Amino acid sequence: MSRERRDAASSDAGDDVTPAKFNFSEGTGTPLAELPAVRAVGNRGAAWKQLETRLEPLHRMVFGRPGRTGERRRALESFCGFPEAMGEVVLQSVQKLRKDKLRELIQALGMPVQFTITHARMADGVAAFLMQPHVAGTRVSSSGKTPQPQKKAVKRERATTVSESGGAAKTPKREVDPASTGAEKVKESLRRMKNEVPVAESSSAVQPPSDDTIRVAVYKRVLATSRAERSHLTTKALRLELERQFSDLEGRKVVIREAASECLAALIAAEEAAIISASLGNAAAVASLNGGDRTVEPSPAPHPPQFTEPPTVNASRSQAPPPVTPDGSVALNSSVPTFPAHPPTTLPTVSNPPQLPPGAPMF
Repeated sequence: MSRERRDAASSDAGDDVTPAKFNFSEGTGTPLAELPAVRAVGNRGAAWKQLETRLEPLHRMVFGRPGRTGERRRALESFCGFPEAMGEVVLQSVQKLRKDKLRELIQALGMPVQFTITHARMADGVAAFLMQPHVAGTRVSSSGKTPQPQKKAVKRERATTVSESGGAAKTPKREVDPASTGAEKVKESLRRMKNEVPVAESSSAVQPPSDDTIRVAVYKRVLATSRAERSHLTTKALRLELERQFSDLEGRKVVIREAASECLAALIAAEEAAIISASLGNAAAVASLNGGDRTVEPSPAPHPPQFTEPPTVNASRSQAPPPVTPDGSVALNSSVPTFPAHPPTTLPTVSNPPQLPPGAPMF
């Protein structure tokens, strides 16, 4: 009984496998298992897990569900392109993917599509590759184009119709098939990608941007940001914005962070200097308004010192010489003429006491 239950469970699990939306034999490209980018990945390890993750959008378009890790690669190994009738549906599904998802799918399958082009052109290139996968470096077959003999046959039918009706009947209009219109759009995008991007050029050949180029781009972005939005300008936000212009910048975080810090520091210093200069200018303007048109009188120059002779000296020079006593001494209360020094000083008058003759009585 237990063996029968296990057999029934295994049969139920086999019935749960979701079939593809179309038959893989309708594709005209190279199977995914033969692509070099897929063959280079083993059946285990980090590279295998990364490939399984990147194949999730393709698995969803083929089977209608995302699938589980470990079954996507195995289920898509025989996928060799979508049928022509699904061209419009594939293009719409690819256009809904974000640019980072498109880059991951390009890297997983080794598509000859550049990362630096716009999202619309990248979506056209991915859709064209999924319609007819091929190895990079090989020419894509033009089996999907409308054969030339059929156009000639249509012209013959038109000529026959006109000749039978005597030239009065009009050419019957051809009914346009929506599926064929979508296929023609995908073919046109494929031809445009072939003209713009060389077939021999692979995604790995795209040269990454230099550090100086990244710094210039970071400077431009920081200078274009207002003061209110600088708090939201993180390294991750800058990297995601620059990846729209350049390739994957996961390993250039240090360069982006250093460039942003340098630019912000210089910008803040310049703003502070401008604020200080503006405040000083306002203060000078206010002072000029309060002061009016008054002018400051210059201080008088100091006068040189003037030296004057004391009056005693002048008086002594104009007076007569002092009387002389009989003993030859200077009379009392007489002034001695002196000459002033620098600074002028007045010397006291010195007088000698009179000497009495010998034998004279003393009073």
